[in-house]
Amino acid sequence: LDDRPKHDNVKVVATLGRQIQSKGDRLGYTKRLEDFGVTLINDTCWCMLLHPPIIPSNPSAKILTNSGKYAHYGPGLTNCSIRFGSMYQCIEAA
Repeated sequence: LDDRPKHDNVKVVATLGRQIQSKGDRLGYTKRLEDFGVTLINDTCWCMLLHPPIIPSNPSAKILTNSGKYAHYGPGLTNCSIRFGSMYQCIEAA
């Protein structure tokens, strides 16, 4: 992350294991991500997150993911358009 702000109309959500988040907490990474506007969700799979506020309620919303699994299953689970990109592309889009 550099010093650019997140776009106001973009939601950034990251799923991660609590052990990874604990390490990120110790190293100061999670605070920097949260200050940018990232919502961190522990110990779950994207495919389990099917409802707002995580999944947009607007059916014309676009979801960009770096997860191949979510890019495959997401359209059927969310009824939203899903795009697959790299982590870099996801951050740049935010």
